[in-house]
Amino acid sequence: MAQKLSKADGKKLRKTFRQFFGHLCCKITDPVEIAAELQKKGVISISVMKDMIMSPESQHAKTINLVGALDKKIKSHPDRLFLFIEALLESSTPQLQEAGREMSRKAGEVCPDREVCKVPNSP
Repeated sequence: MAQKLSKADGKKLRKTFRQFFGHLCCKITDPVEIAAELQKKGVISISVMKDMIMSPESQHAKTINLVGALDKKIKSHPDRLFLFIEALLESSTPQLQEAGREMSRKAGEVCPDREVCKVPNSP
């Protein structure tokens, strides 16, 4: 059986993601633009994307909602974080590509072996 990502490492990975992603949305670009890239890669559903576009909420509120939705996915499937990173790296926006490289480096510090992250934490 493959080695599991420890609960502590899983939490650290998610905390790193939340801090980094919140910074990314607030400082670099519109969360709807990021959501569009993630939807293309299948990281989030089209309904999440539509909700974000139609929402009258502020950019900050949209960021919080997107981070929350992604965090739930990563909690149950840590390897989704790598899909998220790939979506950023393959983006046509230079800022998102740079953000993807930075997030990849940070995730690598916590979980150097991506295969370990593929094993869900919860039974």
